[in-house]
Amino acid sequence: MMLIMPEQPFVNRNYLKLVLLLIVICFNTLNVVDVYAQKHQSAPLFDFFEKNADSTIVLSHLQNIYEYPDYFIVSKKGDTINMYTYRYRNLIETPHVDVPKAFAKAIARVNYTAIDQAPSINTLLKVMVVDKQSLTTFWKDLMNEQIWHIKDDAIDGEGCPIVKGKNPVQLFDGGGPLFKLITKDGIKDLKFYSPIFYEVHCPGRSGRISAIKIQELFKTYFTRAGEQDFGKVKKLYYLFRNSY
Repeated sequence: MMLIMPEQPFVNRNYLKLVLLLIVICFNTLNVVDVYAQKHQSAPLFDFFEKNADSTIVLSHLQNIYEYPDYFIVSKKGDTINMYTYRYRNLIETPHVDVPKAFAKAIARVNYTAIDQAPSINTLLKVMVVDKQSLTTFWKDLMNEQIWHIKDDAIDGEGCPIVKGKNPVQLFDGGGPLFKLITKDGIKDLKFYSPIFYEVHCPGRSGRISAIKIQELFKTYFTRAGEQDFGKVKKLYYLFRNSY
C-alpha cells in the first residue's frame, strides 16, 4: 500500500525571512521607543531643581526614537518664579554642503554627544525673560488645576476602558504630556497618553482633563514668552551630507 502525502504549497523562503525581519524590527522599535521615553527619568538638571528650588513643574512630551524631547520648566523659589526651556539643538550646524570627511565626523561627534546627554546646566538651558505679573499668574493658574494631586495613566489606566460587546478604542503611535513634579522631597512623574483623543471617546476622567488644561497653560504662557515652536515635532540631523 502506497501512502500518498498531500502536496506542500510552495513557500518563498526569502519572503518568510523578510516577514520575520519586519516583525523583529517592529518589536524592537516599540521597545526602544518605550525605553527612550523613560531615558531621562533622572538627570542632573532635575536633581539641581530638586536641591535648589521649592517647587518645579517640567513638561515634556512622548517622542519616537528619531526625535528629541524639549523640556518646558516653571520653577518657584521663595517668592521668585522663573520659566526655563531646555531644547535640544546642534551645537555646530550641519548644512548640506561638502566638507572633508574628517571634519564632518568630528563635528557630528560633538553634536551627537550634546543631543544624547541627559539634561543638565549647560548651553541648551535658556532662562525666559517674562514679566513678574505673568509669572505670578501662570503659577496661580497651575495651582488652580491641583497638579500635585491629579491621577495619571499609571493609576487610572491608559486609554478607554474595555466595554463588552464593543470594539476597543485604541490609538497607536500617539503622543502625550509627561510631567515631572519636583520638590525637595523628591520627583514625581505623571504620564498621559493621547489625553485629547481619549477624552473625546471616553470623557470624564478628571486627571486627564486637568492634564489637557495644564498642557494648554504651558503652551499659552511659553508661546507668549517667545517659544513659537511649542509642541511641534522636531528631528535633529547632526551629520553633514558626506559624513560617511
